[in-house]
Amino acid sequence: MFDKIPGHTWLSSVATRKAAFEQNTSLWRRTPLSRFLLTRAIRLLTVFVSIPLTLSPSVSDSISTTPPNAQCNVDPGRFLNSFGNHPVQGVVVGFLDPDAATRLLQTTQAKTHMTINPDYVSNPRALVHVDGSPEKSRVVALVDKGLTVRIGDHVEFVGGHADAMPCHYIPNLIGRILSES
Repeated sequence: MFDKIPGHTWLSSVATRKAAFEQNTSLWRRTPLSRFLLTRAIRLLTVFVSIPLTLSPSVSDSISTTPPNAQCNVDPGRFLNSFGNHPVQGVVVGFLDPDAATRLLQTTQAKTHMTINPDYVSNPRALVHVDGSPEKSRVVALVDKGLTVRIGDHVEFVGGHADAMPCHYIPNLIGRILSES
């Protein structure tokens, strides 16, 4: 097949073909500088890849002065609650059904780019009318575990805030009942 191409000689013996192959593929042997540079580059690459794997975090690395959710790329203004850090009082006017609570949870997590603290996922959600707010306004607040809240109870809750766990938040949380209905 190749012996009919003009200008090409066909190698008839296996030994001749092997010698020609070795002669044409000895680039590795003929260029020691390239071989040297390539091996050094591979060694440097393995060193740079292995350094982060071998370093153990020190105690000073575990004590961080940055906010707990800084590594999540969360905009701090996006999750600031309108109540500040002080407790807020209001009256319970209703409760969210489980489907509405799940939808609200998914929406909140998507908007804040954070996940709710797992301790609060299954808490019931109460609708609270905050004292001094317009008539039809409602705020959703979770009922703390061990607390029984009914419609008409005057309660105190703390606004939602970033949790100490990275990329998590604690929602509005009813902490105590001021007066029962």
